[in-house]
Amino acid sequence: MLYKKFAVVVFLILATTICRAEYFVIRDYKVDMKVFGSEGMFEVNETITVEFSEPRRGIFRNIPYMYRINGEEVKIRIYDVEVEGYRFKTYTEDNNYVVKIGDKDIFLEGVQTYHISYKVEKAFLFMEDHTEFYWNIIGDQWPVPIDSISYSVKLDESLPMTENDYYIYTGATGTQGKNATVEYFLDSFKGNSTQRRTRKGPAGRRETRHVRRPRCRGR
Repeated sequence: MLYKKFAVVVFLILATTICRAEYFVIRDYKVDMKVFGSEGMFEVNETITVEFSEPRRGIFRNIPYMYRINGEEVKIRIYDVEVEGYRFKTYTEDNNYVVKIGDKDIFLEGVQTYHISYKVEKAFLFMEDHTEFYWNIIGDQWPVPIDSISYSVKLDESLPMTENDYYIYTGATGTQGKNATVEYFLDSFKGNSTQRRTRKGPAGRRETRHVRRPRCRGR
């Protein structure tokens, strides 16, 4: 398979104000992704450690499935959702694919860890000379503090890149802060947020990964 060009852009977007007190905080948020560019899909595994301050049934994971990129609306497909060890159901609401986690008859307290996995299609943007992969890593609907965020993205092949081929941005929507790290290891990216997210602004906090892949000849 021959490729023309490869570059990566990573956005880590952090909010600034919380609207109200909530019943839990996120102590650790880890996201591991595997990109299968040749198949036009990727897998996501999230490990979310929360601490409840009062008895509750569970949490909601809102995954944006509709975006507007460069003036165009992009609608992705989310499927094969699993939540290890917990009951859950899924539905769409507004622009979000919602994973409602918890049992109506069971209340939880203290520290709980949720392992959420799912697959995504139609998140690739096909340009004239390359293919872009765009993903909002943690969404923008968390109304709670997040103490720590780390992520990794595994590509389906090794490609040489320099620091001029990928970028990372943080801050509110539309800004380009640098309060995050990213490293590239031939076929994977790893990094973390270096600014603790303590508040939620009008747009919420988002961690978004935008991967620009080479486009296959003849596709």
